[in-house]
Amino acid sequence: MKRDWIVCVALGAALLGGCPHRDAATESDTRVSPPGDAAQASKLDNPVAATTDVRSLAWAQVTVGDGALLWEVPAQSIGSAQQRGEVMPAFRAQVLQVLVEPGQTVAVGEPLVVVRMPEVLRAAGAYVAAGLRISAHTQRREQLASLRSEGLARLSDLAEVQATLAEAQAAQKEAQAVLAAAGVSASDAPSLCEGSGRVTLRSPIAGVVTTVTAALGQLVEPGGTALAKLSGQGSSRIEARLPDTSTLQLRYDWLLSDGKTISLRQLSRAPMFDPRDGMAQTWLVPTKSEPIAAGLSGRLRVLLDKSPSDGRLWLLPARALRLGDGQVTVLRQRDGQRKTVTVKVVASAGGKALISATDERELVLGDRVALEPSLSESTGDKP
Repeated sequence: MKRDWIVCVALGAALLGGCPHRDAATESDTRVSPPGDAAQASKLDNPVAATTDVRSLAWAQVTVGDGALLWEVPAQSIGSAQQRGEVMPAFRAQVLQVLVEPGQTVAVGEPLVVVRMPEVLRAAGAYVAAGLRISAHTQRREQLASLRSEGLARLSDLAEVQATLAEAQAAQKEAQAVLAAAGVSASDAPSLCEGSGRVTLRSPIAGVVTTVTAALGQLVEPGGTALAKLSGQGSSRIEARLPDTSTLQLRYDWLLSDGKTISLRQLSRAPMFDPRDGMAQTWLVPTKSEPIAAGLSGRLRVLLDKSPSDGRLWLLPARALRLGDGQVTVLRQRDGQRKTVTVKVVASAGGKALISATDERELVLGDRVALEPSLSESTGDKP
């Protein structure tokens, strides 16, 4: 019995002696950091890795701006005012005769449509009638002036004739103005009154009749649809929407659907830019004098002729530009090394940017710049 009690005491002491060693081992384990936590701490020490995974960035080559295609936009030729013509009576009229058909070639002043305009006919009659009164009152004035010199006529009679003559002259001027508005010469007024009152509308330009809407007996109100439309030949201008490139030396090539390429030069630009895309209406003309039909459409290619003398220009995707602290920068990669480079944007449109480095040595041919998409995008080259 005593022996059993000694064995129990020994076993209890052994158990109590093992407990401190187990606690020490547990405390030692809590002081050891797991490998995953060490990697996370290393990533936080790297500011680039903290914001984005560099390996997931897309990269693009920096290309030389000289001769590079900057933009390609749609462009259309628009005819000048000398290439378009319409025929329309200035007053209410009735169509009496149509002298042309669509597709017919006409010269300047060639008759197109014959109409009768009642208001013009009344003006022609008033002009002729006023002329008759003027002739009679002028003769009466001369007679009274002769009698007045002999003391046989009163001054009041002479003054009355003068006033009547002035009224007749004023009426004639009013009638002449109506005739001029209708395109009728005052010398044609007698023939209008004595004849059928027909007025011939003539072609204002030399060209081809494209549309004829006049019909016999048709009543036409002023300001309505033109009775005939014409299209002539002449110089056209090309219209397109372009960004502000006034500081660059550019070359413009217009590619037509038939494969023909026409070299252009900029003529003028609208003074206002669209705030949505930074574009403005721009007009161009051929560098060589050649006729261009109105209404042609094509693609306008804008190329950088050469960089300015103060430095090299580079072309890169606009997604590579980074804004911050009032500066524009790009993340450059050269020989496996990355560096943030400050740049100046010369022009930007259509997803491309033309830039120059603040320090010319910071960008050279062969450098690559990081694009700034979301990490899920995979366009571009990856190191």
